[in-house]
Amino acid sequence: MESAIEENGRTTIEAWFHYYISPDFLDGVRSVAAEFEKRHPEYRVNITGHHFGRMPEAVAEAAARGEPPALAEYLYLSSREALDTRGRDGRPLFRPVQRALGRREEVLGERAVLMDVLPSARDYFSYGSEVVAMPWMVSTPLMFVNRSLLERSGSERVPATWRELAEACAAVRNAPGGPEHGVTWANYGWFFQHAVAQQGGVLADRGNGREGRPTRVVLDSPEMLSYVRWWRGMHRDGHYLYTGTKADSTSTPQAFAEAHAAFAEQRVAFVMGSSVEADQVLGAGRAHGFDVTAHPLPHNDEVPHAGNLIGGDALWLADGLPERVEAGALAFLQFLNSPEVAAQRHRSTGFSPVTRGAVDLLTREGWFDRNPHLRVAVDLLDVHAPTHAARGALLQGFSGVHDVITDAMHDVLVAGADPGERFGLATTRAQALLDEAAPTAPTTRTAGRTDR
Repeated sequence: MESAIEENGRTTIEAWFHYYISPDFLDGVRSVAAEFEKRHPEYRVNITGHHFGRMPEAVAEAAARGEPPALAEYLYLSSREALDTRGRDGRPLFRPVQRALGRREEVLGERAVLMDVLPSARDYFSYGSEVVAMPWMVSTPLMFVNRSLLERSGSERVPATWRELAEACAAVRNAPGGPEHGVTWANYGWFFQHAVAQQGGVLADRGNGREGRPTRVVLDSPEMLSYVRWWRGMHRDGHYLYTGTKADSTSTPQAFAEAHAAFAEQRVAFVMGSSVEADQVLGAGRAHGFDVTAHPLPHNDEVPHAGNLIGGDALWLADGLPERVEAGALAFLQFLNSPEVAAQRHRSTGFSPVTRGAVDLLTREGWFDRNPHLRVAVDLLDVHAPTHAARGALLQGFSGVHDVITDAMHDVLVAGADPGERFGLATTRAQALLDEAAPTAPTTRTAGRTDR
């Protein structure tokens, strides 16, 4: 295996990470790896960068050559691809990290922190009764509020439900000098996932894909259509501003940028986005002379609130590694999420501190007292997700399904398509993606679907 190469008596751990916008994104990871090597001079951690959309296919191709990395980072949307990827022997490529760690409290002197990961993140990256991958960069959707516009409307109460948000938008728009619209958010698949999960709904059979590989996808469920119809009503009433850009696989940054620009320019009082963007959004408010606070997304008034979804990445551990390599890889995973390292990663990237130890460290330092907007996501992640709905779906070709959903919503908002009919068609198209990624299909095609 490629990761078993030894150089000058040092064991090499091949670790593949996402570089997102540019390879420079990995500078922080390489600094952490260098610190790990100082603590463990018998190891070398070789960091290789891959675009997040390309990673599943790249790993599958390496596995087919018998040269997979010891560690590979997968976006949460690609978790099913990670579970499905096979080695040359036809067995699952990755070993559940909880199984590999076992009952050990430390690995090579690094304290085991897997079970210290905040529960929602640990729940998402679990399959069956095991944590299959180490969460390390996590986020959750949030709503950002222009407190100046809200207070000008005569209200200081932040809306917590769909009905309350509609009422707040009407009040903000009717206030003297109020904006033309009340709220905006990108037409992006994550928000649909979140809304369905909040209502206790699922996107697929077999327990939302958590009791086995799903064979049927459902995009026209009552939970999905409740969200779509409410969204359409917000748009028809003038409360919701649609910029017209679908946040699909090619234009997601633009769609989010347009939504945040509308908020910064005070053309709306509310915007929905990612917790990773919290500092950026608050900074835009300061630059334009208004105060911003962060809050959970509003939920459906008509049903019990079932939970909050997460996003982000996890690191997967290859099976069949030489004992020395596996020990080093496991130790590196624990070091990556040690309190000091995880806390610094939060400060530098905006991703939430993923372990309770990191949260406690930041709390003692007064970080959240100075930055209360960053605590909101932590509180949401620090909640156990007890149901398959709240934990979120595991679907093959999830990025392609996202595009199908955003196409459908665009037609509802712009072309006046009937929600039931249009999302029924979306279900048919998404089902074709699942069927295309069936077990008989080549592994590289299954993994590569996230590049759509």
